Amino acid sequence: MKFKNLFSSLIIFLVIGASAQAQGRREYIIFDGLLTSAAGSVNEGAVIKLVCSGRNEYLKFDAETGKFQVRVGLDRDCEISFTKPGFISTSIFLNTICPKDRLEEGFPDYELNVTLRPEVANVPFTIKHEIAYDENVYNFDFKEDFNRSTNRQLKEYKAITSNSEKIAAEKARLAEEKLKA
Repeated sequence: MKFKNLFSSLIIFLVIGASAQAQGRREYIIFDGLLTSAAGSVNEGAVIKLVCSGRNEYLKFDAETGKFQVRVGLDRDCEISFTKPGFISTSIFLNTICPKDRLEEGFPDYELNVTLRPEVANVPFTIKHEIAYDENVYNFDFKEDFNRSTNRQLKEYKAITSNSEKIAAEKARLAEEKLKA
């Protein structure tokens, strides 16, 4: 009888241990972050969307604090977009395909902080980034350094808005000349 109870206890222990080990390896990657604007908190109007294979996916977002959490399944292509009216949008394209042996080890939670900057002259623009598995770091990483990529794209945006402002000024000057004539 004691042997039977011991054997039953051993089976239960093995089943619980196996399920606990399986729970340690997640089938998704977690990004915890903070969405802010150049003026500080994002408050009202900010939106974060997670789209995978054309479908909106669940995410947590508190617009008052700007804190968010995104869970992205492995072996997927997704996009996280951060928007707010009057601000430059940010999109992050995620490719979560990775080697099978690395998948077995699991992945840590990642920190992803995004700052939205005001639009210039109401010219819409989206800063784009890519995250994919990088064999060199044996982990997921940005294809280009996040800050370097953001600064490069902001320079492009300033060039676009500078031209837009010049064109608008020239149109205003021509319209004024036409009124005088």
